[in-house]
Amino acid sequence: MRKCLFYSALLLVGCGGNGGSLVPAPPADQPDPQPVQHAPEIANLSLSPNTVTYMDGNGSVSVTAQFDFADVGLDIQTVRIEISDGTSLTIEPGEPIDSASGTITEEFDVSTDEVGEFTVEIWLVDAAGDASNRLSAAIRVESPVPAIATLDPAEVQAGSSGFNLTVTGTDFLTGATVTWDGAERTTEYVSDTQVVAAIPSSDVETPSTISVRVRNPDPTAGASNELSFVIAASGGAEPSGFPI
Repeated sequence: MRKCLFYSALLLVGCGGNGGSLVPAPPADQPDPQPVQHAPEIANLSLSPNTVTYMDGNGSVSVTAQFDFADVGLDIQTVRIEISDGTSLTIEPGEPIDSASGTITEEFDVSTDEVGEFTVEIWLVDAAGDASNRLSAAIRVESPVPAIATLDPAEVQAGSSGFNLTVTGTDFLTGATVTWDGAERTTEYVSDTQVVAAIPSSDVETPSTISVRVRNPDPTAGASNELSFVIAASGGAEPSGFPI
């Protein structure tokens, strides 16, 4: 009887106790899992300098962009830059980026032959062609501060007719404006060294000393130095030029 029980137990163990095998069936064929692509991310963009002057560097200056990045794929390929003046750049990092995060610093040229405020947009592209988020920052190309040297005429008699005031100096741009005690006057641009302002008779009705300056178009770093125009009580000669 004991031999029969022992033999039955061996049979049950060999059959897994329920007639099944103890060895798991091999899994069905499955494709290898595809690697997950992770697009890089960037943050904290800064530009240096972010303000330059018209025609600095004979029309082009070098600007440094710095920003933080994260890329678990370790496969950043290029830095892309677009400027609102139409410039488009693709820059390959000078050295391979072999860390998952850090700071990227790249230099690129910005044109200074046009006054205005321009948007610089930057992003990264990895080996798979995935692009990061985009960051933008502004760079200003300011008109220069002009310098004025002479006024012609520099004095008139109170009650005179309107006249043309010729201002000579340096660094005048198209659109430069003469200011008369801080108020803009209609101005004709002649050259980078001369502008002519129309001064109406109402500006010279009473004796006084007037502050004359020239201001280039915005954005600008500021107005020129000041020259004084004298409206004399008597003894002043009628200025040359067409009455206004």
